[in-house]
Amino acid sequence: MKCPNGHENPEGVEFCLECGLEINPDYTNQDELKDDKSQSHPDNSQKEEPYNLANNKSKDDIKNAPSINAIKVSLLNNNEEIVKTWVLSKFPSYSVGKVSNKGGVDIDLSNFEGGNLVSRIHGKFYKKDTGWVFVDVGSKNGSELFNGNTREQLVSNKEYPVKPNDVIVLAGQIKLLISEA
Repeated sequence: MKCPNGHENPEGVEFCLECGLEINPDYTNQDELKDDKSQSHPDNSQKEEPYNLANNKSKDDIKNAPSINAIKVSLLNNNEEIVKTWVLSKFPSYSVGKVSNKGGVDIDLSNFEGGNLVSRIHGKFYKKDTGWVFVDVGSKNGSELFNGNTREQLVSNKEYPVKPNDVIVLAGQIKLLISEA
């Protein structure tokens, strides 16, 4: 089965294993897939809807939300517009940081504004039975979690549950919006 970008995937997979796009089994013509603008590839240059930090749900809404298997992590620019999105679903953990001669990361922020302030491996997302968590793995410039009206400085190597509409701020510059995939 092919995703909208033409990547081959095994039968029954909901999201592309290569690019993370949702696979729609109703598509039969692969040419239509490539022309369909309703699916947005994480690497394209189309801008998505602006996200406003003030529109977050209340803490109680987020705390009582059901556990989700897949999340989207979206990079926000200074105008709170989404400029890049990664879907986290297949693997139990994903690293966040910047590529160096020592290796790569799953969510590479090196080519984005503020990416120079992010540590090589700044943090990690982990999939747990109860949902997703984020851990700052001892970054030089720190991380914060913004959920609703609360902004919390993260303690290194401690797990922090993340829910849709949370924003993780890395090195005081990089904003990552969490949403359901």
